[in-house]
Amino acid sequence: MNELVSQLADQAKNSVPRGVLDPNMWIAEYNRIFAELIVRECANIALREDHDPYECILKHFGIK
Repeated sequence: MNELVSQLADQAKNSVPRGVLDPNMWIAEYNRIFAELIVRECANIALREDHDPYECILKHFGIK
């Protein structure tokens, strides 16, 4: 796994509220937070005006 994706996964894991005890609810909340973090990373790249967002997002996440 790409280091950035691993960092985002850890951040999502640590962001799930401690009170979520049901495993299915925990996974749903983790997935929601993880997806939001990825979308925010992409949005920050897309805001830059001096590049092709498509290529930069792939490069940012280490996807060839």
